[in-house]
Amino acid sequence: MVRFPPPEAEIVRVLTASLPGVQVANQHPDHLGGPFIRVTARGGARRDLALSQRLMQIYAYEETHRDAAHLIEDALAAIMSAGRSGDEKVIRSVSIVAEPNEYPDPDTGKPRYAATVAVLLRGVPS
Repeated sequence: MVRFPPPEAEIVRVLTASLPGVQVANQHPDHLGGPFIRVTARGGARRDLALSQRLMQIYAYEETHRDAAHLIEDALAAIMSAGRSGDEKVIRSVSIVAEPNEYPDPDTGKPRYAATVAVLLRGVPS
């Protein structure tokens, strides 16, 4: 049997290692202070015995629209880089499904940008 890791956890792992000083999680914090990236799973498109493609929504929050736009670009660069790394064991490839777009947060009023990526995950024998 092959088990796939939670895709949110894998993207959080990559972004936390790549973007020091940025809070990264799959849950919205009680208080937004400083740069924050939220990662959510949005389903998938295909699966076989060893690989599963998952759609991931990435949200970048910052104090200004300009900073939020830069943060989403940094996040995408880190995720894309993981998909091309020979050292990465779980994330096998990444493609951008929806380029960054301004997506204001109605709950906090903070500037937010969003993008969607398709991540091909390698399963782990269990």
